Amino acid sequence: MLDIVYVTPIENIGLVPFAIDELKRCTDVPFRVIAVIDGGTRADYADFESYLLGMEHTQIIHSPKRVYLNQCVLLGIGALQREFAALVTPETLIDDPKWFGKMQQVFLKDPHAFVCYGMPNTKDANAPPSRLPQPLKVTMRDEQDRPLRFALLLTRELRLLGVSTGKDEPVDFWAKSTFRRGGTVWCSPGVRYTITDHKVHETWRERSAGASASRSR
Repeated sequence: MLDIVYVTPIENIGLVPFAIDELKRCTDVPFRVIAVIDGGTRADYADFESYLLGMEHTQIIHSPKRVYLNQCVLLGIGALQREFAALVTPETLIDDPKWFGKMQQVFLKDPHAFVCYGMPNTKDANAPPSRLPQPLKVTMRDEQDRPLRFALLLTRELRLLGVSTGKDEPVDFWAKSTFRRGGTVWCSPGVRYTITDHKVHETWRERSAGASASRSR
């Protein structure tokens, strides 16, 4: 019923087992883990591979050459088998035992829904899911203006939407594509999760921006 895709640079691979362990505790349906690892060698993720041996229905997709976020997401999409898919970054720790049921309700009530995502630790934690207007900027930021990493994304028609080959982050790309197709995008603030690491592990886009700034000095 559910595929969970973790897209991670090799530097973040040590965070993924903690995120999966929390999902095991909080997910009441069977799920399959697809880990897309960007960079490094098989030896670099040997411990993670050993960790997965204790689980059924897992898959590792490894890109030895850095391909960055969008291409990694595309690799993960190609491996989907289930009706629903959650795309999660390794820094995202889902601690809500009802997260899947809450987000699944969006698709049950709205046949045109493509995307639903949560927002961590918001003041609207008990609010029901709401449909988002167009136009919108989907990539959210916290009170310190830091990106919320890859906010939990639940969708069932990723194959139809594809993924950006340009500069759009996947969440923004999917939202725009959804609206163009007459579909809807939803936010589910009642889905609780926390960001476990903000400073050490940068996203690809942040690392690229930092490198560009250094070169311009």
